[in-house]
Amino acid sequence: GEDGPAVSVKRGTDEAGYELRSEGNLLFLTCWGIFDLPIVQQQQVDLLEAFKSFGGQPWAMVADLRRHPIQPPPILAKIKETMAMSKAYNHKAGATVVSHTLTKMHIRRIAQETHTSEVSFFTDPTEATTWVKKLLAGEITL
Repeated sequence: GEDGPAVSVKRGTDEAGYELRSEGNLLFLTCWGIFDLPIVQQQQVDLLEAFKSFGGQPWAMVADLRRHPIQPPPILAKIKETMAMSKAYNHKAGATVVSHTLTKMHIRRIAQETHTSEVSFFTDPTEATTWVKKLLAGEITL
């Protein structure tokens, strides 16, 4: 309904987990800690549900990865698989909030390998959100 977000999920522990919520045509993902296989598999399920919740309308994702260090290879592979799936659901753009450049390079590489929609990097979540809103509104183009 109109009362709350279509998507609102929080999983994991204080050590490792994620939160997912939608706001209009935006999907906000916050991750923290080092994931294990069960949590990354659950995240894929939750993300696919979220992708579908937009009903084919264009949408964008803001991912806050400031407390999400570089993940082990099997976990990264699963994340890449999920990112590749987002294309089929009219995912237009992604903004990633990071704390340092190593992570930026890393995420850019995943995005390139999965041919994900354009990803831009920010250190400020507010700037990231403003950017994707302008992009979806057609005020800026990639």
